[in-house]
Amino acid sequence: DAITGSSALAAELRRACERAATVHGPVLLTGPRGAAPDRIARSIHARSERRAGPFVEFFCGVLPPAFAEAELELRIARATGGTLYLDDVGALAPGAQALIRKTLDEDVRVIVSTDAGAEGVNLQSANVLVNIDLPWNPMKVEQRIGRIQRLGSKHGAVEILNIVAKGTFDEYLVGSLMVKLQTIAQTVGDIEAVLESTNLDDEDSFETSIFNL
Repeated sequence: DAITGSSALAAELRRACERAATVHGPVLLTGPRGAAPDRIARSIHARSERRAGPFVEFFCGVLPPAFAEAELELRIARATGGTLYLDDVGALAPGAQALIRKTLDEDVRVIVSTDAGAEGVNLQSANVLVNIDLPWNPMKVEQRIGRIQRLGSKHGAVEILNIVAKGTFDEYLVGSLMVKLQTIAQTVGDIEAVLESTNLDDEDSFETSIFNL
């Protein structure tokens, strides 16, 4: 297993990877690069139905934009039947990001990681979000979710996995985040309803939908 150790955090990581592996669709990993997202991606692949296929990595920030798109096409071809892991996907130029979205229709499972999950990259084709770290600001958590739960998504629901070890400060932080989100919901309305209000029928205006929340 790419995740070693017997600590509570290692056990929580393995449980999150097992859960992510059972959900079909692309995965977004958010958190600092030092959190070893590549190991988490390998662990998800090893537990998935595609484990017999190739695991192909591409570190998006290494090559200049002029070469990155051509190299990405090669990596996509090599990952057929397996998993393509893209590190620091936010470093890719818009053209390469469009290529990733096209790849989602092929026989490749895509796992991407970024430490800028709250901005810059829209991955509405993904339906699994793994928070490797948890920011204290609850709206940043919602912004991360907004990278995948947004207009154009083909998924009715998304899976959100928070990696937290029991008895740690992170567990306390999760509790605080939930309290803050509930406070926001009581103030401005249900957050899920606000997010879903962007998926409107043609005859409905945004203003009408907000009025009906």
